[in-house]
Amino acid sequence: MTNQGAPKDVAVAPPKMNGDKIILDIGCGMGDASLYFASRGAKVHSVDISPKMIELVKRLSKKNGFSKKIDAKVMVA
Repeated sequence: MTNQGAPKDVAVAPPKMNGDKIILDIGCGMGDASLYFASRGAKVHSVDISPKMIELVKRLSKKNGFSKKIDAKVMVA
Protein backbone atom coordinates (compact mmCIF):
# COMPACT_ATOMS: atom_id res chain seq x y z
CA MET A 1 0.00 0.00 0.00
CA THR A 2 1.29 3.43 -0.86
CA ASN A 3 0.64 6.70 0.89
CA GLN A 4 1.22 9.00 -2.08
CA GLY A 5 -0.13 12.44 -1.37
CA ALA A 6 -0.55 11.79 2.37
CA PRO A 7 1.46 13.84 4.85
CA LYS A 8 4.49 11.92 6.09
CA ASP A 9 3.32 12.01 9.74
CA VAL A 10 -0.10 10.47 9.05
CA ALA A 11 -0.73 6.74 9.29
CA VAL A 12 -2.50 5.36 6.25
CA ALA A 13 -4.91 2.53 6.98
CA PRO A 14 -6.58 0.15 4.57
CA PRO A 15 -10.15 1.06 3.58
CA LYS A 16 -11.58 -1.41 6.10
CA MET A 17 -10.02 -3.29 9.00
CA ASN A 18 -11.10 -6.54 10.56
CA GLY A 19 -12.99 -6.14 13.82
CA ASP A 20 -10.06 -7.77 15.61
CA LYS A 21 -7.73 -4.76 15.20
CA ILE A 22 -6.99 -2.80 18.37
CA ILE A 23 -5.49 0.69 18.25
CA LEU A 24 -3.98 2.58 21.20
CA ASP A 25 -4.21 6.34 20.61
CA ILE A 26 -1.90 7.94 23.20
CA GLY A 27 -2.31 11.70 23.48
CA CYS A 28 -5.51 11.49 21.44
CA GLY A 29 -6.39 15.17 21.76
CA MET A 30 -9.68 15.80 19.94
CA GLY A 31 -9.80 12.17 18.82
CA ASP A 32 -9.35 12.63 15.07
CA ALA A 33 -7.24 9.48 14.71
CA SER A 34 -9.49 7.55 17.10
CA LEU A 35 -12.58 8.40 15.06
CA TYR A 36 -10.77 7.59 11.83
CA PHE A 37 -9.69 4.12 12.93
CA ALA A 38 -13.08 3.39 14.54
CA SER A 39 -14.74 4.30 11.25
CA ARG A 40 -12.53 1.68 9.60
CA GLY A 41 -13.73 -1.01 12.01
CA ALA A 42 -11.00 -1.03 14.67
CA LYS A 43 -11.52 -1.00 18.44
CA VAL A 44 -9.72 2.10 19.79
CA HIS A 45 -8.39 2.86 23.26
CA SER A 46 -7.92 6.64 23.46
CA VAL A 47 -6.00 8.31 26.29
CA ASP A 48 -5.08 11.93 26.99
CA ILE A 49 -4.04 13.96 30.04
CA SER A 50 -6.82 16.50 29.46
CA PRO A 51 -10.23 15.58 30.89
CA LYS A 52 -11.80 18.14 28.52
CA MET A 53 -10.34 16.38 25.48
CA ILE A 54 -11.56 12.99 26.72
CA GLU A 55 -15.06 14.39 27.21
CA LEU A 56 -14.91 15.74 23.65
CA VAL A 57 -13.78 12.35 22.30
CA LYS A 58 -16.63 10.64 24.14
CA ARG A 59 -19.16 13.17 22.83
CA LEU A 60 -17.90 12.88 19.24
CA SER A 61 -17.76 9.08 19.36
CA LYS A 62 -21.36 8.96 20.58
CA LYS A 63 -22.49 11.52 17.98
CA ASN A 64 -20.85 9.50 15.18
CA GLY A 65 -22.06 6.10 16.40
CA PHE A 66 -18.69 4.81 17.60
CA SER A 67 -19.26 4.77 21.37
CA LYS A 68 -18.91 0.96 21.42
CA LYS A 69 -15.70 1.13 19.36
CA ILE A 70 -13.88 3.92 21.26
CA ASP A 71 -12.91 3.60 24.92
CA ALA A 72 -11.64 7.05 26.03
CA LYS A 73 -9.90 7.53 29.38
CA VAL A 74 -7.95 10.27 31.15
CA MET A 75 -4.29 9.30 31.43
CA VAL A 76 -2.82 9.68 34.90
CA ALA A 77 0.85 10.29 35.54
